[in-house]
Amino acid sequence: MGVLLLAACGNDGDDTASSSEAGGSATEAAGSSAEAGASEAAAPVSVTDGLGRTVTLDQPAERIACRDSGCSLVLAELGLVPVATFFEPNRAAFYYGEESIGDITFAPDGPENTIATEPDLLVINLREADLNLEQYEVLIPTYVIDDSGNLAENAAKLTADIAALSDRVVEGEQSIAEWERFVGSLAEIEISGVEDVRLLQLWGGAPDSYQGWMSNSDWCVLLDDLDLVGQCVFDPPVPGSDFSEFSAEAILAEQPTHISYLLEWQYGGEFPQPEDRTDPTWSQLDAVAAGNVYVVPSTGNFANAYHEIIYELENYLFHVYGPAQGFEDPGPFTEWDGPSL
Repeated sequence: MGVLLLAACGNDGDDTASSSEAGGSATEAAGSSAEAGASEAAAPVSVTDGLGRTVTLDQPAERIACRDSGCSLVLAELGLVPVATFFEPNRAAFYYGEESIGDITFAPDGPENTIATEPDLLVINLREADLNLEQYEVLIPTYVIDDSGNLAENAAKLTADIAALSDRVVEGEQSIAEWERFVGSLAEIEISGVEDVRLLQLWGGAPDSYQGWMSNSDWCVLLDDLDLVGQCVFDPPVPGSDFSEFSAEAILAEQPTHISYLLEWQYGGEFPQPEDRTDPTWSQLDAVAAGNVYVVPSTGNFANAYHEIIYELENYLFHVYGPAQGFEDPGPFTEWDGPSL
């Protein structure tokens, strides 16, 4: 899949030129960064992580361990393979190629097993940092992702920082330029009916429960910033809470026009198919009666890498606004050829 992602990031000369104009001369910046990298290959590289800590490497990282899905996705976009990831083998094979599977430790349980992979850079999220940062940082250069807030801004920072630490600046600039091209193309399309969309995002939960994930609010912020949603139903969960439980009565009172439904979680667990729900509230929802329930991929609403954010946006545009407004079905992510805009 590294090949697929890199192919999607690389475009012909005309596209590259237009992306430079839309994205603040991304191609020129990439070229300058590449020249600087060639002349200062031995120079230490420092970045500031999501906690405001300075992470410095004396030489580019070659063995990166990921304890966050965003890290694993960004490495694929940069053409790198992690020494450790939460991804399951079949998903890793899709991203990095079958030949890479034997070199990866999957879902290392606990700090000791992660440290045993001998990484020269460890990338973790805020939750992992709360638990184990002190243990990690005395042994391994550790970068902490701030995965709260704006998804696009998070992706930009994570991509640029990991690219700098791994001497993949050009590839990082290409990934960022792909996002800038997509957003620029989307801004030129006049979409009708946005103000009428009331989106509810659900994890499947149990057959009689309704759960949301805290970073669903981040996804809604992005949709709002891009003028793609009228309102996301329900306020974000209380800070510090992983899940929010919605009462059936509250959902019925809100009557969302569309429901995005997370069917499975990448770290384990499966939820009931929308059509298998038998609770009385579900059948009374207007979105269900209108057939406006769509299943999102397991990372879609909280990815920290541009390629999957773009895919999920195309998935959203197709299901909410449809072919009538020029948005086609992107199909399964494993068969997606990259941005259509």
